[in-house]
Amino acid sequence: MQIHNDFELQAYLNSVANQVINIVTGKVHMMLVEYIMKYTYEYGGLPNMDYYDESGYPTYEFMDSWFSEKIKTTLDSVIYRVAQDWQGMSYDPDTFLHGSKYTGDVRKQLADILNVDGVSGGDFSGGENSKPRRAYFNLLLKDLNDGEMFKMLDEEFAKFGFFRRTII
Repeated sequence: MQIHNDFELQAYLNSVANQVINIVTGKVHMMLVEYIMKYTYEYGGLPNMDYYDESGYPTYEFMDSWFSEKIKTTLDSVIYRVAQDWQGMSYDPDTFLHGSKYTGDVRKQLADILNVDGVSGGDFSGGENSKPRRAYFNLLLKDLNDGEMFKMLDEEFAKFGFFRRTII
């Protein structure tokens, strides 16, 4: 590919950045899904009879409610996000699915409720109706900030021949 002027260079760089950010956003979304699975659903072991209708297994609706999308593109920037559609989850107070007759519908707050280190569910006392959990979102942010985000960006930009200098 030959670039003939500043406009073509900017268009090429924007295209590369858009592709890289799209891919990395998808990877962050998949990391979030993996962390939810590991630290929310599987932490403490399955089956767990506190899950939906005493089936021993979650509905996975909370995990499936997360998505990534492009929300804005301008001449010199692109913005993607990982977000949640809490309204896509079911609510059944009779089976304690994402709330109860006592707590009401907790789908909107569920992301915060489940982002705990310790126990959640039941009376939160660690009793028989409680489930040990890890703070899935805090752990994700920590890992991203501890270098995982730069690693993903570096890997994707390298596929286009762009490398970040490291200062020794």
